[in-house]
Amino acid sequence: MTEPHTPETEDMGQPRVFIDAMLTVMADHLVDFRLAEQRPVLPAVHTSQSPDLLVNENGQALLVYREKLPGEVWWAEYDPELRRLVFVTLTGQIFDFGLAIHDIVDFYLQAAGLIYLVQIDAKGKIVNLDERKLIVRKS
Repeated sequence: MTEPHTPETEDMGQPRVFIDAMLTVMADHLVDFRLAEQRPVLPAVHTSQSPDLLVNENGQALLVYREKLPGEVWWAEYDPELRRLVFVTLTGQIFDFGLAIHDIVDFYLQAAGLIYLVQIDAKGKIVNLDERKLIVRKS
C-alpha cells in the first residue's frame, strides 16, 4: 500500500500536483519538443492576424485575437528596453507580438503580472479565454 501524499512526503516542499502536471504536458507533447528543437522561433502574431493589445491603469493586460495562436502559451515576457512582448509555448518555442510597444502601453504593461489571452470569433464573441503569467524583465 502506498503512502498518501502529504506535505511530509513531497520532494523539497514542491507540490507534486504541479510537477506531475508538467511531466504529463511534457510527455503528451514529446513529438512537439523534438520539433521545437528544429524551429525554436515561431512566426509573430502580426504576420497572420491583427490582434489588439490592451492595458489599463490597474496593471491588467489583454491580448485579443481571432485566429489560433502559433502555439499553446505557457507564459509571456515583456522587455521594456526592447519594447518587445514575446510568448513562450509549452514546448519551449517562442513567438513575438510582432509590433513595437507604444509609450503609454509600455508604462502600464510594466505594472502587469498577468496577461489575458482572449480569442474572439468574427462577431466579437469570446471563443476562448486564458490567463497567463506575464514576466517583465528588469535591467
